[in-house]
Amino acid sequence: MAMIDDFKARFPEFATTVVDAKFPFIEAEWDCYTGRVYGVATCDDAAILMLCAHLMAIEVKSASKGGAGTPSRSIQSNSVGSVSTSFDQSTQVGGGSFDFFRTTSYGERYMRMISKHVGGVFL
Repeated sequence: MAMIDDFKARFPEFATTVVDAKFPFIEAEWDCYTGRVYGVATCDDAAILMLCAHLMAIEVKSASKGGAGTPSRSIQSNSVGSVSTSFDQSTQVGGGSFDFFRTTSYGERYMRMISKHVGGVFL
C-alpha cells in the first residue's frame, strides 16, 4: 500500500481532500526530520506516520490561520483586567525541536516512539 493510503487509513480525522492536497509535500520532506526508512520496519512506519500527522496538523492549523506559521504554545494563565497572558514553557530537556513536537499530540507521540533511539551509545 502507498504511504498516502496508509496515512488515510491511520488518520481518518484528516479530510481526504486536505490529505490529497498537502500530503505530497509532507511526504517529500518527512525524511528531513528522521533517518528512518518507510516500508521496512513496522515501528519505523508507525513513527514516520505519526511524524507526518504532526506535520499535517501544523499545515492544517497554519492554513486555517491564513498561513500564520508555527503553532502557538498553550496558554497556561490568563487575566482580563490589565490583559495578561502567560504561555507554557518547556520543562523538557532538548530545547527547540522538542518544543516543536510538543505542539500536537501526534508530535508528542512521535517523540515517545523514537525516544528509545535518542541519546548516547555505550560501547
